[in-house]
Amino acid sequence: MKIALIIQRPQPRGQEIFASLLGNWHISKGHEVLLLSLFEGDFPLPFNGKQCSLNWKSEGFWKIPSRLFRFFKTLKAFDPDIIQANGGDTLKFAVLARLTFSFSGKLIFNNGGVVGYYLRSALQKRFYQFLLRGLDGIISISKYSELDIQSLIKPSVPQTRIPIGLETDRAYSLADPIPNPIFVHIGGFTPEKNHAFLLELFEKYRTQNPKSQLWLIGEGSDKKQMEMKVASMDESNIRFFGAHKDPWSLVPENAILLLPSSIEGMPSVIAEAFLAKIPVIASPVGGIPEMVEGFPTC
Repeated sequence: MKIALIIQRPQPRGQEIFASLLGNWHISKGHEVLLLSLFEGDFPLPFNGKQCSLNWKSEGFWKIPSRLFRFFKTLKAFDPDIIQANGGDTLKFAVLARLTFSFSGKLIFNNGGVVGYYLRSALQKRFYQFLLRGLDGIISISKYSELDIQSLIKPSVPQTRIPIGLETDRAYSLADPIPNPIFVHIGGFTPEKNHAFLLELFEKYRTQNPKSQLWLIGEGSDKKQMEMKVASMDESNIRFFGAHKDPWSLVPENAILLLPSSIEGMPSVIAEAFLAKIPVIASPVGGIPEMVEGFPTC
């Protein structure tokens, strides 16, 4: 079987990492897999198969027609039996290309987040409902995500739920412990990750524990804003590490992971922390309570 996994761009984000690991699993089962990214990016994803990027540099409504055709041509050349859209603009381009040019492969959407959180108007909601009706199936990674998608569209489209995938046999090589209280956040700098709140919380905590440190690992659109905020706070105990292929190699053994997100689907970073035996303090949003139920001893 030939499977095309569509991602936004090569980046250290849950959707892209999950698609890469899923692709590796399919390859181990004898399938041919193409990992196709829409936008340019240089993060080395953990994928062992064929990768292809359309290398789009920016978004733009006027560019959609030409991009749809190029997207379709790339898929047609591979001729997949299954096409799976994984977050970002992948659903939009996959459905519109299918309606415009038509292709025979089954089209599936990996519902890895909480779609309804991002729909700010009735027009956005109707457009998304239109896209969802063009699918052959929807896969959600948490009960919360599943209920969210069902609030947008009736279950006429086949739906199922699967657990998030991780390399459970992976050995986590953490950094040596350091003497001071150390808190770590691993994730993209986006509004839903709530970095501003995290910085304010740490600033208050530092008044009681002056030697404590906060390490922020990741990239994203809000990073420069957070760097400016830290500069205005005159905080030398907050460090930015950028994106890293193996972020856990930077994390000291005695660290605590903080995840104060305003919304989450099923964040793999929490499951990875459990496997690495790193304590977690997280907001009980989205699918996070389901993860706690899945790890009752943690």
